[in-house]
Amino acid sequence: MTLHPRRWLVPLALAALCQAPLAGAVGAPSLLPPTPLDEASAAQRDWVPHAFALGVPALDFTTYIPADATVEISPLPEDRPIDAGNVAHLRIVAKVTPDPSDAPVTATITTFQVPTAPAAARICTWLLEEAGYRISAGTGSSDLTAAQRIGHQTDGQGQRQGSALSACYVRGDRVLTLAFQLDSRGAANEEQRRQWSDTAADFASGMLTNLSFADGRPTAHDDQQLRRIPAVIGEQNLGLVVPNAWDVRINDFQGSLPAELHLTRGDDGDTRGTVWLAAIPAPRSPTPQELTAMGKRLFPGYLMGQTSDLRAYAPAMHAVDPVLQQHGIPSQHFRFPVTNRDGERAGDMIGLLAWHDHTVYALSLWSRIGASTQRNEFFSRLPGLTAYDMLHGALTRHLAGG
Repeated sequence: MTLHPRRWLVPLALAALCQAPLAGAVGAPSLLPPTPLDEASAAQRDWVPHAFALGVPALDFTTYIPADATVEISPLPEDRPIDAGNVAHLRIVAKVTPDPSDAPVTATITTFQVPTAPAAARICTWLLEEAGYRISAGTGSSDLTAAQRIGHQTDGQGQRQGSALSACYVRGDRVLTLAFQLDSRGAANEEQRRQWSDTAADFASGMLTNLSFADGRPTAHDDQQLRRIPAVIGEQNLGLVVPNAWDVRINDFQGSLPAELHLTRGDDGDTRGTVWLAAIPAPRSPTPQELTAMGKRLFPGYLMGQTSDLRAYAPAMHAVDPVLQQHGIPSQHFRFPVTNRDGERAGDMIGLLAWHDHTVYALSLWSRIGASTQRNEFFSRLPGLTAYDMLHGALTRHLAGG
C-alpha cells in the first residue's frame, strides 16, 4: 500500500472551531529514594563494588551490589552491526540475586541492539508489560535516552502478587536495561510483604544510584540513527529530530502558518507508517468539548485523505495530555483503531490536538501494527512511537516556551 501525503489543514473544521461552539543519576530521575554509596558506607551495609563486563565497551558499567549476591554473566559474543531487516537483537547478559532469605528479588540485565534510534521509556514500559505488570509510575529524560518504570501484578481479588522496576539507558545503537522483579506470592502476611518490598527497593536503588558506565559517557542516541529536520515557526527553530527510518515527504515549516510536516516509513512503495505534524491558525480558544469534537473529525479525516485504503472511526480513547496539562495548555490525546476498506485490522492511529497562542497544533502517528506486547510487533512499531515521542517533546518545548 502506498500513501501519497497531501496537505490536510481541514479549513472547514477550523472555521467551525473558531466561529461558534460545537454541540456536545545516570539517566532518568529516580523513582526510588537515592542510595549513594562510597567505600566506607558500602562496607557498613555489607555491599561491594562489582564491574559488569558485558562484551560491548559502551555497555560495561560498575556499581555496588550486596556482598552475598549471586552474579551470573553471559557477555555478548562480539560487537557487530545489526543484520539488515532485523527489528532488534536482545539478550539477557546478567542476573544478580541477593540472599533469597532477605526477599525473593532478582535483577535481570538485558541488552538490545536496534537499527534506529529508540525511546528508552517505550522499551522500559514494554519490558514490564510483556511480563504481565501494570505500569503505575514512570520517569524519563527529555532526550528520551533514559527512563524508569514501576509496575505491579495483582490477583483477581486485587491482592498484589509482584512488583517490578525497569531502568533503561540508550548507549548509541544499544540499550542497556536493568529489571528488578519481586515475587510477593509467598509472603506469609502483609507485614512480610511490606518488608520484602522495602528490601527490594533498597536493592534496586543501591544498584541504580551507584551505576557508572566504564567509558564515562552520558546516555545518548547514535547520531547516525537520527534525522534532523529544519522546521521554523516565526523565528523559532523547533529543533525537530526523528529516527532515520522516516522520510520527509512534505515540510511547510518555513516560518509562516499554516504549516505541515509529513513523514512516511516503508520501502518499495509499501507504506508501514505515517507521522503528521501541523500548526494551524485558530484565533479563539476552544472549550474542551470543542477540542475533543474537532479531534474526532480531524484525525480520521486526515488519514482517509491520504489513502482510500484506510478507515479510522470512533476513538478507542481520548483524554487530556498529561504533559501539556502541566503547562496549562488545552489538549486532547486520542487513539483510533484503523481498518482497511474491507474492514480488516490495519493498526492504529494516535493523535494529539492542542491549542496555544491562537494556534491549533496536531500531531499523529499511524502505524500498520497496533499496540502489542509481542516482541516482533513492538519493535517493528518502535520507530514510529519514538518519532511521535520526539516530536511531542519538541512541540511541548515550543508551546511551553522552553
